[in-house]
Amino acid sequence: MQEGKSLKQQFVHYIIPSIAAQLVFTLYTMVDAIFVARGVGAKALAGVNISAPFVTALFAISITMAVGTSTQVGRLRGEGNAEKASGIFTLNFAVATILSLVITILAFVFAGPFADALGATVNTRDYVIDYVRTIAPFAVFFIYSYLFEILLATDGFPAKATKIVTVGVVANFILDYVFIFIFHWGVFGAAFATGISQLLVTMIYLIHFLGPKGSIKFRKFEFNLKEIAGSIYRGLPSGVMEVSPGVITFILVHFVKYNLGEDGLVAFSAMAYMAGIMIILAVGVAQGTQPLISFYNGKRDDAAIRTLLKYQLVTGISLELIMYILICLLSSVYAGIFLSADAGYLIDYTAGMMKYYLIFAVIDGFTVIVSITMTGLEKPLPGIILSGLRCTVFLLIGCVITTLIGGDAIWFAMLIAELQTTAGGLIVLKKEFRKDR
Repeated sequence: MQEGKSLKQQFVHYIIPSIAAQLVFTLYTMVDAIFVARGVGAKALAGVNISAPFVTALFAISITMAVGTSTQVGRLRGEGNAEKASGIFTLNFAVATILSLVITILAFVFAGPFADALGATVNTRDYVIDYVRTIAPFAVFFIYSYLFEILLATDGFPAKATKIVTVGVVANFILDYVFIFIFHWGVFGAAFATGISQLLVTMIYLIHFLGPKGSIKFRKFEFNLKEIAGSIYRGLPSGVMEVSPGVITFILVHFVKYNLGEDGLVAFSAMAYMAGIMIILAVGVAQGTQPLISFYNGKRDDAAIRTLLKYQLVTGISLELIMYILICLLSSVYAGIFLSADAGYLIDYTAGMMKYYLIFAVIDGFTVIVSITMTGLEKPLPGIILSGLRCTVFLLIGCVITTLIGGDAIWFAMLIAELQTTAGGLIVLKKEFRKDR
């Protein structure tokens, strides 16, 4: 895929921009959270975190379309069929547009019931409604930006994708400051800043896909339901994985509120953002490698695929372990970023419990890498099952067990869910990559 480069060099060339892009992308919501916590208050921060399932749903739709399209485009490029690859890209762009418009309408009409269903309290409900309704008109740009980022890497420009995402984060940072601290627009300002930033990066991506560089272009297409279903099916593991933080938040908000009350929700809000950063490291490694997996799958090179899997597992899990150690050393500093200085008890409590809650994220990278590798091989069903069970059945089992114990035990619910998922991932790995394959 990269002429004259070894497989290891190709791996490094693709994962570094991907990890950087994932981290930068995560900063969109984290920057909102920090500015809201500092400029509005802890209850507003909890409201933004409760709204997370809506934002993650947008990203989930986008990444489902993006990864499903990318696996097809990558394989077609490996087979030397660039024109058909562009047709698949354009078709899925049209589908993403239609889906985003439907979401915008539904968010406006059902914002109140949606906030109640997510677990908003009396003190956070208005914040949730404001955030969702402000983000809704920008839904199409949330979906476009992630779709374009993945496809730009598949087109052979991973570093360029990272630079564009970085521009969006810088814009979001500046606009957050202006809208919250100068204009005093509160939660509305945070959401509006994020939406404008997504609009900006979408415009920059379009310059590439409408310009002369690259091989993936907009082309005339036929509205083919079979192709659409194929793309969605191939991208579902990544989509489920992307939406899982929102589902996890939805479930844990209710159980944390039951076990620990509103203070527990505020502590969970801070922990959730750091868990996202840890997990995104493995996602960056796997998403960065996925175009290579698809490409070598098109060439039927099993040896290269096996080697890439080993590279991913060693790199992804190592990065998560290093991040976990850093968090344990700096937990009080991190908690203090989200919580005001006068909330001394909450800072100490969050810092202490964070070390236990985030253990699950160290081993999460294994399942992430196995699932996305299977997607690259166009065998997405194991990833769909594992990701779906992890954030629903397995997590509910963990929540019930820890709730029966009571109190702070709830912070181990995700670890229980992750151990069950890892066992499933080992079964998938053994079956797919056994020696006599």
